Amino acid sequence: MQIGRLCLLVLCVVLQGCGGGKARNAGQIVLKFSTWGSPEEMTINRRIIDAFMSENPDIYVDIMHIPSSQYNTKLQILQAARVAPDVMWLNAWNAYTLYRNNRLLPLNGFIEEERKTNPEFLREPDSLVTHIESSYCYKGEYFLSPLGPVTYHLYYNKNLFDEENLAYPDETWDWDMLAAAAARLSRFRGDTPIQFGIHFHNWWGAWINFVWQNDGLLFDRMVDPTQCLIETAEAREALQFLHDLIYVQRAAPSPTQMSLLGGDFMTGKVAMQLQGSWMTEQYRYIEDFEWDMAPLPRRKQQAVGVRVCGHGIRRDTKYPEAAWRLVRFYQTERAQRLMGDFALWIPTREAWALDPEFWHPAGVPPDHARKRVEDIKRGRPGDLLDVAATRICETIIPMELDPFWLNKETLEECVARITPQVNAILAERTGN
Repeated sequence: MQIGRLCLLVLCVVLQGCGGGKARNAGQIVLKFSTWGSPEEMTINRRIIDAFMSENPDIYVDIMHIPSSQYNTKLQILQAARVAPDVMWLNAWNAYTLYRNNRLLPLNGFIEEERKTNPEFLREPDSLVTHIESSYCYKGEYFLSPLGPVTYHLYYNKNLFDEENLAYPDETWDWDMLAAAAARLSRFRGDTPIQFGIHFHNWWGAWINFVWQNDGLLFDRMVDPTQCLIETAEAREALQFLHDLIYVQRAAPSPTQMSLLGGDFMTGKVAMQLQGSWMTEQYRYIEDFEWDMAPLPRRKQQAVGVRVCGHGIRRDTKYPEAAWRLVRFYQTERAQRLMGDFALWIPTREAWALDPEFWHPAGVPPDHARKRVEDIKRGRPGDLLDVAATRICETIIPMELDPFWLNKETLEECVARITPQVNAILAERTGN
């Protein structure tokens, strides 16, 4: 019965595949390419795939769209059934796990061959990803072809700032300035909040930026960590600062208040939003107010993590050369120009990103590209690469911190449970 269910699920996933706008011809190599994404993302992908197939008529690309919430689970099922896609769109930490489990093909041979005629390939002087190479290259071996670097920004509602005659956020802001502005921009009717100065998600990938700004670390290193450092003073101070924005300054909503607020940044209920670059694709459709973005505020230093997705190749694909041609095509100027009206991704090279003829999504504020590029360039690798990363960061840490974010337990109580659990997993993985 279990085998039958597995096969049925695999079949359903495979049947979701669809090509670009071109018909398949007899004799073509058929590559299966998996990705997640919104309808807009899929439109961009099909546009690029059609261009690729026009240049490579011997290859037909079968696009397999899998919802992001199901993506990793379905990839595992497909791999277990030996029908995994030839090329996969992956975030860095899932790519790393697949690579360490011998599921991804190392790309060094292809890259070295490319560099014979293009010596600066994937290390161009204006690259926006080479400073985070550790997110896609492990001990000199490339396991992912990187695209679309993203980071965190401070988005703000200019209209609400103007109403309070407040200066807009900029690179000089520190935590105290952020807290003061957020408190001033919050509104209550009695005890009922009607507007908050700031909102942030309590996901580790968001608040780790504040740990770094406080000259602290969550792990001793972001690749194969050996120790969790959430109990250090620097990490605890950062988490407590964010907690106090909610429960002391009353400048940010608690999880419960956010659900009752009846709106968010896009509806004008929140003056500032700590969010990732990917939200620009949604924010650019805002019509009721003007918005812009600034770097995250500093404490002891200015710091922000940069995360990356990209393409990996199935290790046992029947068509490694054809798969590489597809992966390589996404790095070309032609392919990245086809992403030019889409704000979710930014080109991987600074010159392309800053050229308004190249990258030109409608609805973004003036100078948006420069600000986004500067935030990316000042960033550090933001992906935790460890085979237990999902278990640690998506299960243990959020589960144990929930009582803290709900103001039911102290931070000390929560981190005292996190540290031994995480360190035990890391010790088991390293054999120590």
